[in-house]
Amino acid sequence: MNPVPQLMVLHGLGATTDQFSGMFDAHFQNSPIAMNMPGHGERPRENGRASFDRFAALALDTLDQLKVESVTLAGISMGAGIAIKMALQRPDLVNGLILLRPAWMDEPNPKNLKIIHDIGVWLSQGTKLDAIDRLNKDRFYHDLTLTNPAAAKSILGAITRSNSRKNAPVLTQMVEDTPLASLADLAAIGAKTLVVATPDDPLHPREIAQAWADQIPSATLCELPSKYVAPAAFQSGLNAALDTFLRP
Repeated sequence: MNPVPQLMVLHGLGATTDQFSGMFDAHFQNSPIAMNMPGHGERPRENGRASFDRFAALALDTLDQLKVESVTLAGISMGAGIAIKMALQRPDLVNGLILLRPAWMDEPNPKNLKIIHDIGVWLSQGTKLDAIDRLNKDRFYHDLTLTNPAAAKSILGAITRSNSRKNAPVLTQMVEDTPLASLADLAAIGAKTLVVATPDDPLHPREIAQAWADQIPSATLCELPSKYVAPAAFQSGLNAALDTFLRP
């Protein structure tokens, strides 16, 4: 019998490990290794600058402390970028990658994350109510409340989450960073990889997932229904994709 692989989950920017509740239950018998990055949930931000390098180092240190010898990494958005960093730095350790809705390429300040950067600035300059007022006046956000209210609610959560003002610099610093010096770096990844793209997701454009899948030699691109618009269909499609991806 093939051993069940160890899973580590890596959450998105402004989120927590709660993002993964029930997501992989059908495929990983053991509870995943999960950690909130600094400036997320109740974990305070660090004095130094938040970055993909720093967050990847923290995750790798956790795996080393647990004496994990082989791991599959599952990351959402920012977490996908952290997973890429880890796989490039420790190919001996990372045997699989599940990259859900990546949002970064090889340039800082991606256009798709401008609203998140703006929120970080607004929170640093005033109160939560001030930031919500400025968000409601933003044309992009206003249009999104009409076309994709679930996505708009997710963006609002960057303001309403606990400790959002204390941790506002993490939003701006991570958007100003990038997980890749060059997109071509992805060609060095040898781990078996599943890249998940969804439509109707302005923060995580399909084109980024496509670009990642094109560059990673062993990657499979899977296009699923929108997590925002059809969450049940998204989970059903992910289950089917994982059935194939995890097959020995």
